[in-house]
Parts: sequence; C-alpha cells; structure tokens
Amino acid sequence: MMSVNTSLSLLERLSDRSSEADWERLHAIYAPLLQRWLARYGISGSDLDDLTQDIFHTVFREIPQFRHNGHAGAFRRWLRIMIVNRLKWFWRSRRTHASPNTDALLASMEDPNSDPNVMWELEHDVHVAKRLLELVEHRFTGTSWEAFRLQVLQGCRASETASMLGITVNAALIAKSRVLKALRDEARGMIELE
Repeated sequence: MMSVNTSLSLLERLSDRSSEADWERLHAIYAPLLQRWLARYGISGSDLDDLTQDIFHTVFREIPQFRHNGHAGAFRRWLRIMIVNRLKWFWRSRRTHASPNTDALLASMEDPNSDPNVMWELEHDVHVAKRLLELVEHRFTGTSWEAFRLQVLQGCRASETASMLGITVNAALIAKSRVLKALRDEARGMIELE
C-alpha cells in the first residue's frame, strides 16, 4: 500500500481550507452528481455550469461554519439545503424563465421527506462511494486493490480471494482492511461506510 498523507477526512481538511487539491477533490466527487441533479430540474447549458459553480462557491464560503452533528447524513443534508437555496435564488432571479410549477417544485424540495429528497439521499451515498473508490484506488498496489474488490464488491470469501490472487488469506484480509480504512478516513462525515 502507498502511504496516505493524512487520516483527516476530506470535510475536516476543507473546513481548515488546507489545500487547493482538497477543493479539487470535492469538485471531482460532487460536480457530476450536482449537474445530474440540477438537470432533473430543468437547468441546462451554461446555466447548469454557472449554477454548479455558484453552489461550489457557496460551499467554499460556508463550510468553515459547518459542524457535523454526529448524525448520519448531516453533510448530505447540509449540501442539499445549499443546493435548494441556490436553486430558489436562481429561479427567482430568472422568474420569466421559470416553469409554472416552479413554486410547487421548490416546496417539495424543502420537504426532507419528499420523493426528490429521498432520491437525493440514496443517490448521494452511492455516487460519493463510487467516486471515493476511484479516487483512493491509486494508493494501493494492484493486488491489494483486487483483494479488496473481490471481497467487498464481489462478495468473495477471503480464502477464495487468496486462492485467485496467489496470496495468503491473511494478506487478503489485510488488503481489505487497509482499503476500507482509507475509504472510511476519506469519507468520514460525508457518507457512512460499514
């Protein structure tokens, strides 16, 4: 396994505004999800890019005040509120371009139990987990990554994994544990990994 620079989560590093690389990582994780979500609400073209950037600017400005309350999904909900508020501002500033059901859509977005928000909750965790997997893969040797992938993503037993990769069962278990630790460290506060 390659060395990991810090055990602080991405959210902790962002709150301290520690590096441009961390902000680039947040953008790499969230930009595709935000754009997909905004597109569902009729935002397209340059408006989609502008609104996505506006959301990131708002997150940059507000994240030092974000305090995780220890409840699962706190960051996800905080981010959704940021998105809803920016969408409200966007639609109100372009009232002539808003659809007739914009007010009803805004009301449903504010309700945490509405279908769009339940979908956001589910889609968020799946998307972030996939992106984090892509972003941490380079930290591990090919064999370690494959041992993790076989056990966690494919559901193979450690003994099967060891046999397939020509490593010991202990090495397979250690590889799985190291990758999971890296994912937990990076994702802490954003998603709950078991």
